[in-house]
Amino acid sequence: MLVRVKEAGGSFVFEIEDDGIGMTGEHIKELLEHDQIEARTDLQGGVGLRNIHKRLKYMQGTELSIESAAGTGTKVTIRLPGESA
Repeated sequence: MLVRVKEAGGSFVFEIEDDGIGMTGEHIKELLEHDQIEARTDLQGGVGLRNIHKRLKYMQGTELSIESAAGTGTKVTIRLPGESA
């Protein structure tokens, strides 16, 4: 697993990348659209992205994106607004 934290355009960007089993586009859509807050445990001990996404979507100016394909790993990017100068 690789974790990067950087500042870009007044925001803090967190990138988490792995080379695991990956997810299909349909799985990502299901994960992000589900209304319940619960950790994903059926995929080898999932990381709770649903929980993170549910909370971030209510915080103004935050973004979460997921890039993945089955068999290729996953990259999650979380962008949080920085402090106003």
